[in-house]
Amino acid sequence: MVYKMPSICQLIIPFYVQLFYFLQEEIKSEAAATNMNVKGMAIVLAVILCATIAQGFPMFKRGRCLCIGPGVKAVRVADIEKISVIYPSNNCDKIEVIITLKANKGQRCLNPRSKQANIIIKKI
Repeated sequence: MVYKMPSICQLIIPFYVQLFYFLQEEIKSEAAATNMNVKGMAIVLAVILCATIAQGFPMFKRGRCLCIGPGVKAVRVADIEKISVIYPSNNCDKIEVIITLKANKGQRCLNPRSKQANIIIKKI
């Protein structure tokens, strides 16, 4: 069974709906005292809500890839501690091969078109 994470809208919208109703009641009580236009305030609140939600959506189709650039062509096999192959997804539309090196030397991105990367991808 695969657990599906709820989208950001499913998490945020109920909060904003409750906030909207709360503020609408506050606006109505204020409007009765000061003759404010409740519909105008509701429209302003809706615009603010839409702008807040839209900030969380990506502006471009391509997301963030972990590897910047093509990556190295090869890594010494003796230096490899761990290999991670990340297949295309919504975040990044290319295959990424990330090599973790021994002795805390960091990580390297292996060019997925290189001979060594092709061997690794086939074995995994």
